[in-house]
Amino acid sequence: MNPTVSSSHVVTPNNAIQREVMVDGDSNVTALFEEFGKAGYSYDLLHDSQGRITNLFLAHPISVKLARAFPYTFVMDSTYKTNIYNMPLLDVIGISCFNTFFYAGFGFLERDDEKNYTWALNAFKKIAGHGDRPVVIVTTWELALMNAIKNVYPTTTNLLCVRNVGKNVSENCKKYFGCAKQFGKFKLSWKNVVNSTTEAQFVRNWEELLSFCSDKKEAIEYINNTWLPWKQNFVCAWTDKSLHFGISSSSARAKGAYAHAKLKEYLQISTGGGFQEVKDYLHGTMILIFTEIKAKLGSQSISVLSICRMSLFKQLLYRVSHFALKEIYEQYKKSEEGTMAPCTGHFMATMGLPCSHKIKEWHGRALPVELIHPNWRIDSASLSLKTDSDTPNDVNAKFDKLLNELQPKFQLWSLNKKEFATMVITKLINQSDLLCEQVIQRPQGSLPKSNKKRAISPTRRDPSRFEHVESSQTHYSSTSTCVGRNSGGTVDEYDYIFHDNNSLDLNLYPDFSSDYMLFE
Repeated sequence: MNPTVSSSHVVTPNNAIQREVMVDGDSNVTALFEEFGKAGYSYDLLHDSQGRITNLFLAHPISVKLARAFPYTFVMDSTYKTNIYNMPLLDVIGISCFNTFFYAGFGFLERDDEKNYTWALNAFKKIAGHGDRPVVIVTTWELALMNAIKNVYPTTTNLLCVRNVGKNVSENCKKYFGCAKQFGKFKLSWKNVVNSTTEAQFVRNWEELLSFCSDKKEAIEYINNTWLPWKQNFVCAWTDKSLHFGISSSSARAKGAYAHAKLKEYLQISTGGGFQEVKDYLHGTMILIFTEIKAKLGSQSISVLSICRMSLFKQLLYRVSHFALKEIYEQYKKSEEGTMAPCTGHFMATMGLPCSHKIKEWHGRALPVELIHPNWRIDSASLSLKTDSDTPNDVNAKFDKLLNELQPKFQLWSLNKKEFATMVITKLINQSDLLCEQVIQRPQGSLPKSNKKRAISPTRRDPSRFEHVESSQTHYSSTSTCVGRNSGGTVDEYDYIFHDNNSLDLNLYPDFSSDYMLFE
């Protein structure tokens, strides 16, 4: 039996309380998850047979709202050694219509392998309700994560972070060059390869690099074996066919890198670096981000850029973000100044905005709003100014549907079956999951300097219930038994379901098959 099970499929016996001392009936982690629920957080988790959390994916209610409003492009990266459990932490970053970043979710993982990444992406998919909507996901060269993306989002284009590719190439090839000037020429030549806009240009630039490095066989061998097999994921000749909204540009990459760096910095200087610290950072940061987006949305819905006071923009005003309007204006200038390069279709394909050639076709007439991709629209009904999470939840909708179907069927069941169903539902309502943290991994030797700094939270807050519980806690250890389902949906090797020192004997209800189990 798999030792890791989903909390929604588990009922834990009362003696599991001995795993952690309880305060007011709840463990410190249980208190934290109650805070999540009351604050409207969406989360999914796995835990082992001892109740220790092995995987946790967490999203702020504002993160869910923004991820659903801007579901097309995301940046994903993992950070390590930034939490007290020594668990890999996956952060998912989205890009708004204002070309600003937001955190779409965080995932604590047991390991950074394909299985755990696949679980995290499925959790994000359920929370954000995307289906196959993400057009592009940008990652570093992490094969486990890249394979997981293929599993969960098979129609999504996975691009590699050009900044990360360049950094790896520089670090691995610098040793083969004797002087800085020669190495600088190599980096410029490699940059030309990456920025090749056509496949033919890529071939020419690659041949020039080979010629320049004719005596640097080790460097060429490294690039040829490590990066060229992935050229379609980071060379412009291929990536500029994908709708990435400029995420491959240096400015957009910098925004994603900045968001990731700020998270890492906060966790390294915070005291603890656990579930609570990530929740605090996410909460404070998302409030600030949403406030900024709210202000931009309000101002740009009633103001007009001076450069857009012409008939060309008439149908776009108050409906398209200023960032997108500025991009269109730059294309308009090219069409007016006659500085247009031959049309490759790359700008429209990558940005979802009309290029200079398309603008030229309209001869100064008003551009229709249909030429603008929904990602840049500020008049979309999906983008609300409300801070509460009123976005429909897929799981809640399914549950409501089941309740509506249950009532008429319940009337037709036998008394025996009605009694069993009533008992199970009652227990589900009264049960509370008993969870505990991962084992804290204490660092060897002295703490890094950054860990000794005082943490600066994005917003000030009063101590949470979690912290009140944790401050008065002592620890005990024991073993426990849990009940789970296998992949086929049936109960494995169990005769009883335990809860609160009571046991429910399934043998008393031989006519009630596992099909009626209501745990999923």
